[in-house]
Amino acid sequence: CLRLKWLRLTTLLLLSFVFFLRTGETLALRSGDVLCSLEDGSIILRLAASKTSPSAQQSLAHFDHRLAALIRWLLSHFGPDEALWPFSGSHFRQCFASLSNFFSLERLQLVPYSIRRGGATYFYSKTDALDTVMIRGRWKDQSTARIYLDDARATLVKDRKSVV
Repeated sequence: CLRLKWLRLTTLLLLSFVFFLRTGETLALRSGDVLCSLEDGSIILRLAASKTSPSAQQSLAHFDHRLAALIRWLLSHFGPDEALWPFSGSHFRQCFASLSNFFSLERLQLVPYSIRRGGATYFYSKTDALDTVMIRGRWKDQSTARIYLDDARATLVKDRKSVV
């Protein structure tokens, strides 16, 4: 997406993956909801409303100098409080399906929600920190998060075996 200069889609895919966002949260993001600091590599994301807390805003943080620089550069192409996705949700799903088709991933039956699942699974596989995954993913119940991550890892193993 970055190579094709699809800056909106690039930004949303990165933020969705890193912060385990639900599709609705992703599509509601505005440029003013993201704060990047090159000094400490922080990316702070504000969720104005979410399924977890519909009447109160939430914030999430991630620390990565290179990613903060990239996100900051991407955001420089938007107005101060511009919608990152000013199009419909169905258009986002179509774009996502096109990317999946381009990379020949149809057999995985990916949907935009797969970004949240993939981000959480990747982070958990690298850190083994279930509490951190639950906080970032805003899961209240540990058993739900465990089922979610266990199923994702099992699917990953199954899919890798079918490719080999």
